[in-house]
Amino acid sequence: LNSRVNELTQQYESEHSRVLSLERTKTQLTGQLHELQMQLDSCQVENMEMKQDLKSAKTQLAEIEAILEESQTEEAATRSKNSVLQKELSAVKAWKADNEPKIIALEKDCRQASEKVRELTDANASLTKEADSLEDAKVRLEREREALKQNIADLEETVQGVETLNYGLSGIGDEWVLEDAYWNQHNSQRTIENLNSAFDELEAKHRTETARWKKKLESTIVEFEKEIHGLKDERDDALKAAHDSEDQCVHLLAELEEINHSLEEANSALQLSENRRQTLSEEVETLRLQAEASERSRRKAESETSDALNRISELTSQVNSLTAERRRLEGDLAVAQGDLEDLIGSREVNEERIARLQADVARLTADLQAEQGISRRADSSRRQLETELRDANARLTAANNTAEEAEKEARRQTNAMEAKVRDLELALELEAKKLREAQIMLRKNERSLKEVSQAAEEERNMAAQLRELLERGQSKLKATRRQAEEAEAATAAAMSKLRKTQEQLEEVELRATMAERRANQLASANAAAAATAAAANAETGSQYGSLKASPYNRLRATSAAREGSTFSLASTDNYFPSRRARRTAFLHDPSDRESAMTDLDLPSCH
Repeated sequence: LNSRVNELTQQYESEHSRVLSLERTKTQLTGQLHELQMQLDSCQVENMEMKQDLKSAKTQLAEIEAILEESQTEEAATRSKNSVLQKELSAVKAWKADNEPKIIALEKDCRQASEKVRELTDANASLTKEADSLEDAKVRLEREREALKQNIADLEETVQGVETLNYGLSGIGDEWVLEDAYWNQHNSQRTIENLNSAFDELEAKHRTETARWKKKLESTIVEFEKEIHGLKDERDDALKAAHDSEDQCVHLLAELEEINHSLEEANSALQLSENRRQTLSEEVETLRLQAEASERSRRKAESETSDALNRISELTSQVNSLTAERRRLEGDLAVAQGDLEDLIGSREVNEERIARLQADVARLTADLQAEQGISRRADSSRRQLETELRDANARLTAANNTAEEAEKEARRQTNAMEAKVRDLELALELEAKKLREAQIMLRKNERSLKEVSQAAEEERNMAAQLRELLERGQSKLKATRRQAEEAEAATAAAMSKLRKTQEQLEEVELRATMAERRANQLASANAAAAATAAAANAETGSQYGSLKASPYNRLRATSAAREGSTFSLASTDNYFPSRRARRTAFLHDPSDRESAMTDLDLPSCH
């Protein structure tokens, strides 16, 4: 019995130690279950985050698709604008090709006009030189006129002296008077003939010169008018072409500004799409990293769940062993109760030992009841653990299923996003290529527009030069017309002066005839008075013989010749025709003028 009690006590201690170990394992399992629950919660949170990331990725993909559609529409607009610009550029090139012969003709006309202007400038220079020579001739004639005035004044003084001598020598013989009258008449006739011949020559030369200058001026005026009409027509054509080219240039510049603005907008949109593509690529990378992290966390959760399952299997095996051990203990207790019942039969023999054994048995039964309560609690906790393990397994399976579905969905969406990103990258590369081509075409268009604008600027400059040449030609034409009018006025003045000289010559002829008549009258009067004044004449003749060779007599002869050429000897009227300052309109050559002055054969005053 003592050995049996010892065995029972040992079994009790072993069972108690097993129960304690079971409680420790229970606490460990509960802690592991809490950890698994926390891991499941974290997996659910991660799944929610993955779902939110997928939703955000879907929204971003929708935005990228919208941006791609906008970029496609902008590309279509840029293509249409590029086609319009190409059409306009071809139209500009065609216009340039059509107007190129006109431009070449305008350049030729400008060169011809410049040559004509040079010729006109040369002609103007020659006319100015001739005008200067005429002014010099005018100055020389004025000087000669002043010299002639001085000679006339000297002659008037000598005439006055001769008149005083005539009063003193009124009684001189008729032969001297007749001789003086004859010489006066001869000198006057010779001077009149010389003057008539000189004036005829001057008039013929003046008429030929005026006719030549008139024809030349008329021809030059007609040529100038024709050239002016041609230059006006060319100027109008050039102005029209310049205005058309200016309008075309303004239109092209406006279109170029619009194209530049659209290019700037396209570049900004491309920059925005590039930035969005970069952000999307970064987001895709982050999604990839998150997918990899979720994959790692899933694998970790799977490993942890496998570990938990292994632990649960171990715990279930331990619980099964504990239940088997409890059943064995229950069997042992039943055997012990049978033994106790057998021992009760022999209670009378060993009452003292039974009393002690009863106390021990009561204590052991209490302990067994406590152990049974503990085992019941262990069974209940085992059942709870089993239920919790079933729930954990269900949750783990659900989490695994959701993780697998999320992983599959994430992989599918990541694959779709990668495909869309590749498509977007290809579309962006195509857009970049198209934009580069459009930029190249725009640069070509800009170069062609610059060439057209330069050609238009050259046409404007040519038109401005033509305007300046026309203005200069008109001014020179006005100057030539003014010079022609001045020449006509000078010719008219010369003709009027010629008429005045002719009238003066007629007056001189009349005075010469009157002087001849008076000389004849004096001769008849002297012949009648010759008989009465013979003695006085003889006495005065001797005195006159002594004075015949004197310088005063020579001076009287020359003054008489001069007087006969201009005034009458017997005229008491001091006739001095008024001479006004006049301009010379003929005798351009000084040699002709000197020959004309020599043909006059005027007596010198020295």
